[in-house]
Amino acid sequence: MSAQAAHSTPFTLGRTLVAAPRKGADLLEEIERLVVEMDIAFCRIEAIGSLDRAVVTYYDQSAQGDKDIDVDRPVMLLTASGTALRSDAGVQVHCHLVLGDALGMASGGDLSPGCMVFSCELILQELVGPAMARVLDPATGLTPLGPAQADGA
Repeated sequence: MSAQAAHSTPFTLGRTLVAAPRKGADLLEEIERLVVEMDIAFCRIEAIGSLDRAVVTYYDQSAQGDKDIDVDRPVMLLTASGTALRSDAGVQVHCHLVLGDALGMASGGDLSPGCMVFSCELILQELVGPAMARVLDPATGLTPLGPAQADGA
């Protein structure tokens, strides 16, 4: 278990943005653009649809590193679920995708650049509350979400 203590932080629901990214758009870039355009500090992401192609990332726990998986064929976006956080470093999106192929097989991973939209219904649900941040957890090599520290972390 990580050295970081478990936490929970209450939020209230803010604005809900419903979008239909255009065919050929990169899904990650669309999410980042909308977060900036709508001046959203923190939100929940949900999406369904179809992608012309996808790139997802798998986190190798033993190596503590990412591995890109290129899905160079049309797939259904069965679900996307995650968060987006705007900070001085830009927009940080952490979103898991579940993809389905023509044989009904499912696969998934983290949303990465290169997920090209065929058709998509995207929902961004603004979460209003204390500032959040991602801070490196040395035990896992990951950057989990947590309350921002007073020093801006």
